[in-house]
Amino acid sequence: MKKIMRVLITSAGVATAGNVISALRKSSAYNYEIHAIDMSQYAAGLYLADHSYIAPSSNDPGYINKIEEIISKHGINFLIPLHSSEIELFSKSKERIEKTNVRMNIPPVKAIQTCNDKLQFIQFMRENKFLIPVQFNNPSEINKYPVFIKPVSGSSSSNSFKICNKEDLEYYSKKYPGSIMQEFIDAPEYTIDGLAGMDSELIACVPRLRIKVKDGKTVVGKTENNGSIINEIRHAIKILKYTGPFNAQIFLKDQNIIFIEINPRLAAGGLPLSTESGVNIPDLMVRISFGENPGFQEFEDNLVMIRYLTETFSRGIEFERI
Repeated sequence: MKKIMRVLITSAGVATAGNVISALRKSSAYNYEIHAIDMSQYAAGLYLADHSYIAPSSNDPGYINKIEEIISKHGINFLIPLHSSEIELFSKSKERIEKTNVRMNIPPVKAIQTCNDKLQFIQFMRENKFLIPVQFNNPSEINKYPVFIKPVSGSSSSNSFKICNKEDLEYYSKKYPGSIMQEFIDAPEYTIDGLAGMDSELIACVPRLRIKVKDGKTVVGKTENNGSIINEIRHAIKILKYTGPFNAQIFLKDQNIIFIEINPRLAAGGLPLSTESGVNIPDLMVRISFGENPGFQEFEDNLVMIRYLTETFSRGIEFERI
């Protein structure tokens, strides 16, 4: 009989929540009892969990206190924060939270800050000789279109645009001042689902070709066992001194690996593809944190995922407010 593992998932309204819950349900190691919190009663993840609660915003000064209350009251063993905006908060609070006997598998603060600030990330990649898109300091440097602009921080491709002419560049650069301007790269794009152990060694690394993307999330993708991509990711993670889950985005152009970003969180779109391919990253996060050494995870190559919307229904369910 599998041991019960009580897991608390935060930000149950993000797309990642359903993917993580589904992955944990497939574990061969543990019988997961899943607890979920969110600000909104309409967060889908609340209806997929075993126990759900309405919580304040992570910006609330008492948020961590509320988390500790749930941990204590329900005997939580493991905590998985999901939203990019709160990952750093939990990393800074890791020592405090783990005094309650709950564990987390989360990146260190310095690595999170380097990855979340795209200007810091660009500087880090340049200093360590990784390929990145050509960056422009101001519009006057641009004489070839299209180009791509994106904010210094953010997720889900919010306020990111392909710009095809000078007039649009002037409009968007004024509307979104401080945006990063880069060359537009017309090449196959990959997301890599990954997990680094406590020594920054890769435990999981699943490259996924992004065949079709909607709102920054993969809706059609295919696994690709590309040794060059895996080795380059391994190198970057080691230099970053990174631990915990991540997703990286790259272009593969003329066999050159061009980094776009490394996100210090689980992927929102294509995580089910990695799970189905044999690499259950949420489950591995827990297993590593409780002393297992599963080694590098092999995965099924050329597995295609086609995503579609589904739904859950509620008839007057009331959640406990914390």
